Amino acid sequence: MALELEHNPFTSSGGNLSGFALDASPVVPNDNADLFDRVVALGIDVTGGAGSVAIVTEAGQSRTVGMVAGGSLPVGVRRVLATGTTATGIVAYSTSLGPAYTSKPYPEAALTLTAVLPPDTALNETAFDADKNSDCVFACDFEGLDLSQPGYIWDAGGAGSGSYVGIRDDMLIVRAFDGGAPWDVGTAYLTSTMPSGDGTLVWSIELTLARVRAWWNGVELAQNGQRSATAPRPDYGGANESCYIGTQGGSIPSGETAASTAIATYTGASWLRYYKDQSV
Repeated sequence: MALELEHNPFTSSGGNLSGFALDASPVVPNDNADLFDRVVALGIDVTGGAGSVAIVTEAGQSRTVGMVAGGSLPVGVRRVLATGTTATGIVAYSTSLGPAYTSKPYPEAALTLTAVLPPDTALNETAFDADKNSDCVFACDFEGLDLSQPGYIWDAGGAGSGSYVGIRDDMLIVRAFDGGAPWDVGTAYLTSTMPSGDGTLVWSIELTLARVRAWWNGVELAQNGQRSATAPRPDYGGANESCYIGTQGGSIPSGETAASTAIATYTGASWLRYYKDQSV
């Protein structure tokens, strides 16, 4: 399927593992999310701790290996599992910066990747814009996304200034700006049906136009939703924490499903691609 090919680092290299990695990025083990780019080896930072590392290889095999601090594992790895992993300080040696696309589909095709953000992590402490005061686009890949089950996908901010993406009433919810106001007063929002299953979800937040947009597998679902009566706002989330498919985000906009209540139902998810100071 397309999602698997996007994460296969060897489709154009014949399985060749030679050459230099471009980065050594920290890994957050996750049973449900693939690693974010072309990972040709794992290592453990010298400040990390030795232990077991449970992985899914690029060949699709589940393995558990022992690693020591400062050591490396020269194997193409698709996923590092939380269950069965005891080692700490794991890093991924990657040969690309961002998802391993040979060509990115619309609407990402014309955008320049800013960062790739891990799931279940407090994002203000990453390369994410902690001030949340610029136009931006986010994208992620899902396997087996189920719209019949309510749940949280992403948020930034809270009940003051806040944005949110999730599933409710069998529909995708994307909202931004006023996190506490009723939807028809201070919040740009959209609701849309879309197919369950495998695909790429993209959403954008545009401060100057006070609108949100969303796409599923390159097809626009909706835009604007409701123009904010108080827009344009200076930010879409204030200084409150942000998170993606996890419980590290803290408070969320009023009336939405918290991650502590239910995270969206899926069988697999990529890391979150982030495009700062950009719009579609």
